[in-house]
Amino acid sequence: AGSYRFPLAAPGTYRFQIVPPANFNFPSTVATTTLQALSGAPFSIVAGSRGEQFMLNPGPALQIDVPLDPSAGSLQIVKTTTKAVIGVGEFLPYTLTIRNNSALAPVLNARVVDRLPVGFRYQRGSTRLNGAALPEPIVAADGRSVTFSIGNVAAGATVTLRYVAEVTAGARAGDAENIAQAAPPVTSNVARASVLVREDLFRERAILAGRVFVGECHERAREGKLGLANARIVLEDGRYALTDIEGRWHLDNIRPGTHVVQLDLDSLGDGYEVVACEDNSRFAGRTYSQFVNVRGGSLWRADFYVRKIGAADAAATSAAIRKAPQHVEVLPYDENWLATAEPGVEWLHPQESFNPSIPAIKVAVKHEPAHTLDLQLNGAKVNALNFDGTLHNLARTVALSGWRGINLREGDNVFVLTISDREGKVIGQQRRTIHYAAAPAKVAIVDEKSRLAADGKTRPVIAVRFTDKDGRPVRAGVGGEFQIAEPYQAYDPLQAIERDPLAGRIGGKPRFEIGEDGIALIELVPTTKTGEVVLTFTLNDRQRQELRVWLTPSNRDWVLVGFAQGTLGHKQLSGNMEALKAADADDQLFDENRIAFYAKGLIKGEYLLTVAYDTAKERGRPDRVNNEVLKQAIDPNQFYTLYGDATDPQFDAASVRKLYLRIEKAQFYALFGDYDTGLTVTELSRYSRTFNG
Repeated sequence: AGSYRFPLAAPGTYRFQIVPPANFNFPSTVATTTLQALSGAPFSIVAGSRGEQFMLNPGPALQIDVPLDPSAGSLQIVKTTTKAVIGVGEFLPYTLTIRNNSALAPVLNARVVDRLPVGFRYQRGSTRLNGAALPEPIVAADGRSVTFSIGNVAAGATVTLRYVAEVTAGARAGDAENIAQAAPPVTSNVARASVLVREDLFRERAILAGRVFVGECHERAREGKLGLANARIVLEDGRYALTDIEGRWHLDNIRPGTHVVQLDLDSLGDGYEVVACEDNSRFAGRTYSQFVNVRGGSLWRADFYVRKIGAADAAATSAAIRKAPQHVEVLPYDENWLATAEPGVEWLHPQESFNPSIPAIKVAVKHEPAHTLDLQLNGAKVNALNFDGTLHNLARTVALSGWRGINLREGDNVFVLTISDREGKVIGQQRRTIHYAAAPAKVAIVDEKSRLAADGKTRPVIAVRFTDKDGRPVRAGVGGEFQIAEPYQAYDPLQAIERDPLAGRIGGKPRFEIGEDGIALIELVPTTKTGEVVLTFTLNDRQRQELRVWLTPSNRDWVLVGFAQGTLGHKQLSGNMEALKAADADDQLFDENRIAFYAKGLIKGEYLLTVAYDTAKERGRPDRVNNEVLKQAIDPNQFYTLYGDATDPQFDAASVRKLYLRIEKAQFYALFGDYDTGLTVTELSRYSRTFNG
């Protein structure tokens, strides 16, 4: 309000001619320093603000603020509060600084009318004028309009009015603006003060939780039942969760009202079938889908039951056990092997292709008992302390000599084995080069060992091979850290928490460990999001390498989750109609209809279609319960994050609009919904933007 502009003014000299409204004077006689101390400062008080001539030059827009002085008998009110964010049940102190603009005449019997936001109520006994108690104000029937009688205000004087308001359960989430103004015949400006009303924990959103049980139906045996891991639970808006190793799951930030919770049959595999253990109308005749009608602030449980019908994967009902990598070099050459060995000379270990995992190695050579062996490494004789002795078979026709703990250097290690007869005559010599790759210098994708399907139930696996500066595979056992760009997540940190919820590593970067042939397997959390995965590996203090790989859509059967509902009625209200209208309640014929569904499946046998539609979504209304944010992101400070399971809710159809649509094939997709810009190649900064469209 009060803004002006002249968009097509030619360069030249100008002067404002202003006809002020009633009770105001132009030009202002108040000092600029006084104006800059008012609420809403700083102001652009320059040549032209008080009717002077000013020059308009070509170039950027010229901003000139014009102050108007209230006429005699008017007040200037500044309203403030000490809190910026508040919740239901809290008390909010307000301060009104009231100044008589006239330096000559007092304002007699002044009154101030304060209009509180919806759901705010004046706290009796809290009014203070210049620190002294003031008689109770007049509170209107709607509870929002409060009239304070502040008496006489001397010429040029300033008084301070303070009071406290309570935020009741009727307050709406979002910005709450308070308005104060002098009551006629005294005039004043309109003073405003805003606070942000936040949603309390568990107030307007709900939580869904449950478990997928394995076994026959029996209520008393529920606590002893096994849970089915990696089963996919889907809602009608496309959000989903994969059950943890105990079959537990949860979904938070659920809007009040009707929802459909469905068990995705495609995630069960061939070894299980869903059984009906609860006979009620919520299932509507379908064992794998049920209605839930949640209220804000509630926790609703929805369980499903499955049973084995074949050789089901035992890993689905038990915790995955990772076998520790084996770095101890164990050779099969002993007395039992020697008993069946044929005579002759053979260098048994190590072979040329051997990739040692530690900087020490064993050597084993088969030869005749009469032979003498001499072993050199990099031109120097191997220390006699490394010799492990010689074994013979019972017929003493075959001998086996060994060395252990021979230290290696990084890079090539050249072994030379010299064989002599009884007289010391050299009868043979063999040479082998063993490469010890200690530090990775380069990493590359191994396509043939990767599993790059985004099916939402299996973990995508990205195989990467690490090589050293010579291009040889890095030894097994070397580990390190890597980063993965959103929206994808590494499975390793989540698995650590799943195995040990108290001691599992929370936060920090995920780690990799190199196995055979320099290959490390990077597992991702199961996802339905296809697209480019960006991995960044830290190879050393000065070297980082980025790899990109594409997750492709999987061919799957159709899944459809949704419902349609409608309500028609008429409401007639009486009493406090103004307050009821402010609360969006009025005499009217109303209907509440909603259609919401999510579907995913193949069309024409080659295109994967994902679609979601919800008529209840309201874009750009942060004060409404049905409002959504980009990517359906959840504020981690708003919800309780410990739900007794190890699941992480995902969103397959995130959109702030009512519609989400995605069609994809291989490395092509067309999308209408929320998406990231994907601008990751930046310098000295991080750029992350999300849009809808």
